[in-house]
Amino acid sequence: MADLIEHLESFLGPIAGGSRGDDATPEGVQVAWFGPDVPFGGVTTLVTIGLSRRHLGLPNGEALHQELVMHVPTDDYPARAAGLMFQVAGEMVRRRAGLQQGQVIGPRGHLFPGGHTTAMVATSPRYLPESFAVCHTESVAVVLAWLIPITTGEAEVIQVLGWEALEQAFAAQNPDLADPARTEVTLDQASTGGPRASGEPTAYHTDSTLRSVAHRPAQGLEGSSGRSAPALGSRGFDGCAATPVAPGPE
Repeated sequence: MADLIEHLESFLGPIAGGSRGDDATPEGVQVAWFGPDVPFGGVTTLVTIGLSRRHLGLPNGEALHQELVMHVPTDDYPARAAGLMFQVAGEMVRRRAGLQQGQVIGPRGHLFPGGHTTAMVATSPRYLPESFAVCHTESVAVVLAWLIPITTGEAEVIQVLGWEALEQAFAAQNPDLADPARTEVTLDQASTGGPRASGEPTAYHTDSTLRSVAHRPAQGLEGSSGRSAPALGSRGFDGCAATPVAPGPE
């Protein structure tokens, strides 16, 4: 995992903490968090470490090695986000299945207390440089999949119209996708609402990094945050919150 940790820290800074989960956590999978204020002010980024040891299949018969990424507000959210990431990672390991571009997990009830999001969608990490999206280790290419919390209505848009429809709405309206309490986007609103203040996240942009890398054969081993900055199955989220451990994953 040394190559992966070096890759993550080159973009996110040193690991600030982490969690090894609990008895239900897949063996060898941890969650590390970085920051705060990465990739922008008031946000903490979390990444699984160790999931990519598994060889995860895709519906087309190919496979990949994958880690999960989330961006959440620094106050109160990271432990809950880590619990959700452990839960998704556990399902991926049990199913031996990787996440595809635009794949929806849920809806399964509210992800965060007081928030409006009930599901997550997987895509490439758009708030970070494109070169962050894939870590080329000595043995395998590790694809980093960003889990974006979305509302039930946004999940229905993907189900009916496809991921591209919601992706275009995100690109046009540029909501703060790190904020689980953000307002649901609307498909008929093309304006971003004017220029964004300094320190806000860069505009969401569309690309196909997760799709294009995930479809290659794998090799080797298995907005309203108050901040100035801007389905794997039907089982409900269990409300877990991971317990932090310092100084982080080994």
